Amino acid sequence: MDSFILDSAEFEQTLRDSAHVRGEVRTLQSMGAPGMVAFDVGANKGVTTVALAKSVGESGQIWAFEPIPEYFDALRANLRANAVRNTQAYRLALSDHNGGVGFYKHGGGSGVVPADDAEWLPVPATTVDEFVATRGIDHVDVLSADCEGSELVSCREPSGHSAATAPRSSARSTTATLRHST
Repeated sequence: MDSFILDSAEFEQTLRDSAHVRGEVRTLQSMGAPGMVAFDVGANKGVTTVALAKSVGESGQIWAFEPIPEYFDALRANLRANAVRNTQAYRLALSDHNGGVGFYKHGGGSGVVPADDAEWLPVPATTVDEFVATRGIDHVDVLSADCEGSELVSCREPSGHSAATAPRSSARSTTATLRHST
């Protein structure tokens, strides 16, 4: 799915047809609340980003990360098409080091694990620590990560967080979702 409108009949049909997409969207919608701050790591074309953005409302803030250029372009187009104004998107991977990483782009996805007929792409990367420090982000309430197996590397707990302020985790098949408990 390249382009979509979250609150459309066509998208509702997509949710009925795909248990995977339905599960991701409904889970993130249930976790987000007005005013929350969320990271969407591996945002792809923006389905989870838009769902989170709508659930946290105009008073919330989403930081979306997608390093693959064509997926990043689709993400930005879908943010515009869905009139999302509370999201900042970055063509950037989160990693355990600054600089860059290699991704394998295949079909409609990408990841750090080689796949048949995949195109290898070098992409820019930063750490969570570096990203939050340079932007003055003091907390993250929800962290959604779909990084095709590199969730633990890309979403290591920022060093400035204590056990009391770090997001809590609950994982599912290819998407790890962390939620801060109040």
